[in-house]
Parts: sequence; C-alpha cells; structure tokens
Amino acid sequence: MRTRLMTVLAISGFLLMAIPAFCGGRPSPVPGETAWVLPLKEGVRITGESDKYFFKRPRRIRIAEDDHIFVSDEDQLLEFDADGRFVRNFFRKGEGPGELQNLHDFGFRGDHIIIHQTYPNKIVTLDRSGDLVADYRPAEQTSNLLAIRADYLLMAHSAFREDKQKSEGVVDMDWKIMKVFPDGRCDDLGLRFDTQMYGKKIGRAYIANNITDLIGVPLPPPLLVLTHTSDYLIKLVDTEERRVINSFARAYKRVKSGSKGGMVQEKSGTTLSVPRKFHNDVLRLFTHCGKIWALTSTHHEERGWLVDVFDENGDVLDHFHLPLHKQKTRDEIARLALTVTDKAIFTVETGPDDLPYVISYIILG
Repeated sequence: MRTRLMTVLAISGFLLMAIPAFCGGRPSPVPGETAWVLPLKEGVRITGESDKYFFKRPRRIRIAEDDHIFVSDEDQLLEFDADGRFVRNFFRKGEGPGELQNLHDFGFRGDHIIIHQTYPNKIVTLDRSGDLVADYRPAEQTSNLLAIRADYLLMAHSAFREDKQKSEGVVDMDWKIMKVFPDGRCDDLGLRFDTQMYGKKIGRAYIANNITDLIGVPLPPPLLVLTHTSDYLIKLVDTEERRVINSFARAYKRVKSGSKGGMVQEKSGTTLSVPRKFHNDVLRLFTHCGKIWALTSTHHEERGWLVDVFDENGDVLDHFHLPLHKQKTRDEIARLALTVTDKAIFTVETGPDDLPYVISYIILG
C-alpha cells in the first residue's frame, strides 16, 4: 500500500478575517505601465493520507459555501474541511443510482453536490452526507457543466461538424448551450459557438486535441461569460434573453508558438501536439468579486502569467501577473486544476517526489 504523510499548513481563522479579500482592485492601468504582481500568501496545503485517499491526477477543485475544499481525482470526489482535514470520499463506483463510472465535473446548489458524468451521460445529486438526492439522465448528450442555477443546470454539448475519421487535420466543432432540468428535459437556447480540434488516426484509433475550446464561467444569473476563439475575444451571454449581449477584447500582442504538431512525450504520457502559429490569447477565464479575469498566454519568467481584469461592459480595469506555475507550458496551464474565489486561489502543485498536492494562496490585494 502506498503511504504518505499528510501536511496541513493553515492560516488561522483570525488572520484570514484580518486579511481583506482582494475585491477593491487598484486604479485603472496606465497604458504601457508594467503590470504588477498579485501578492499571495500560502494558506492550506494538502498532501496524501494512507488508507483514505491518494492524489493521482487532481482534475478539478471547487469550494463550497462553508469553505470546505472538494477535489475530483479520477475515481475520487474528496471533501476536506477549511483547514485541509479529510472528511469523506463521495465517489461510489458502479452503474446503479448514485453510482458513477467517471466524474467529469461537479458543483454545488446549497447543501447539495451536483455531479456530471459524460459517458454514460447522467447527473447525480448528493447531500453533504453522501446520501442520494437525485439521479437522472438528460434527454440530450451533454459535454460541459457551465453553471448551476436554482432550477436548472446550464450545460453545453459539442459535436463534430463533419466526419472526424480523417488521417490527420483540423476538425471543426459546433457547441450548443442548453438548460437541463431535474426531470431530464433539455431546453436548447439556440446559442451556437464554434471551436476546432486537431485529429490524427493511428491504426483503428482516432485521437484528437483541442486547438480552441469553449471556456465558460458564470456571473450572477442570467449572465455567462465565455471565450471560444484563438484570438482575443470574450463574450457575455444573457441566458434568459438567449443571446450574446456584449463582445469585447483589447489590443494584444500575440505569443508565437511554432508548434508543428505530432506526438510528443510529456510527464503525464504521450500526447498529440497541435500545430499552431500562435498560442490562444486567452487560456482561462475566472470571475472574482464580480469582475472577469482573463488569464492570457503572455508569460514573464519571473513575474508569471499576465491576467487582464474586465467589468461586464468590457472595460479594462487592471492587469497583473499571477506568480504561480511559472514553469508550466501554456497547454498545461489551460488544463490545470485552478480555481479562484473572492479570497484565495486553489491549485495543484507537484513536490520533489513528483506527487501532486493541493494548495491555496490567500489573495492579499
């Protein structure tokens, strides 16, 4: 049995209250001014614990209203309290009610945990004790969980625009957004967004990797902010009006890639590299204190990743460097477990033993 020690470094509750959440912002940036570095202080660090859980490839981190930390990791959905102490594993393997074959994404509605499984497609709702509340299959296939609203889930689904079985090349994808209700009914909002993948057929297998992807994060209902293009473009969607109500960008110096594509070896294994002249301008989107954070492909060796801050009108409020994961590639940043709350940033790092751990950084402002 693999055994590891558990290390928990926690800032005291008093200190957490003494540090204001970074919501006030800074003065609007002066054109040409060097972006400042976001000040962070380590909060909680969670490594492994024998017999209860073991971090393999933590995929997503979500924070509940009571500040408990939830981590999905292959066949685990782990809950930790605000100080990093293990509480329980919600994942139950199987095909019956409340059981899962895989876990794609999850989130919260009050004291309930909403879990999205893609294949086979279903939604599972559990209470905080792990007891089953609901288990249903959406009437249509779903790919991404975008937002959890009071009465429905906001979800997206992608499909190949044409036959994917090419020997190699760019494949167009079409995304649609829908409301999914607890009875499984799906309401297509009529919103369509396009992305691209790069695919390669090897023997009988077909493998593909994203050139662009649909990235969406919720603002207060009925708003959703998303990006789906390689060049700098952010869209604000009103899901009740069923339309894009604003699109915005900024003058941005694109970052050259030079990748020619093909199979490459990474630490996590062999993957398909995408041929591209430039990296995608926006790698990730987050919301923080009602503002939009766009993590760009601009990277400074010492300062970290450049983040632009927008309001709902598309006005640029600030720029700063995020001093985390400075050695990661842009592809790694795009799929890394990384969550922003009003008070802290939660992510996954790797120790000298190459084993992952979950860590939070308090935003000092």
